[in-house]
Amino acid sequence: MNYIDEARWMLTHYDQLRAAVVNMEQQAAALYEQLCPAGTYSQMLARVGPPSTVPRDLADTVEMVANDPDLVRLREEIRRTRADLERLDRAVDSLDERHRRVVVLKYRERFAWKEVAAALSVSERTARRWAAEAVEDVAVALWGRQAVMLSRVRGWTAPPDSAA
Repeated sequence: MNYIDEARWMLTHYDQLRAAVVNMEQQAAALYEQLCPAGTYSQMLARVGPPSTVPRDLADTVEMVANDPDLVRLREEIRRTRADLERLDRAVDSLDERHRRVVVLKYRERFAWKEVAAALSVSERTARRWAAEAVEDVAVALWGRQAVMLSRVRGWTAPPDSAA
């Protein structure tokens, strides 16, 4: 993986990643309803008291739903995507004001380079340079300095199983 390209991809697709979390949460809710007999999910949510007071059939349903492979996979994907977005938010928040403004204008507001430059009262070349610096700083915040240094080596990509 080229970590700088990956950071740029995450910044570019920020809104789509947020939308994906909402869509996956809706899928999970629909799957809960599909897996639970009518009213069971509501009973499960409304149940108050120690686990020993939960009727056996309801407890069996809860266990079956909790272990459904599609639901487990979906919950894990939601957790991972949320964690990635939180890390990205922290990385952007760690930028200095100039770099943060470039990121917001280019990647969140989707301004054209000419518009970014005008909003910052700089040349388009300077806006692009600041954006490149910002993306590199985001990559460092996400994966550390060494990962970014490796990304600079021409043609280098991490092996598929390597963790950042």
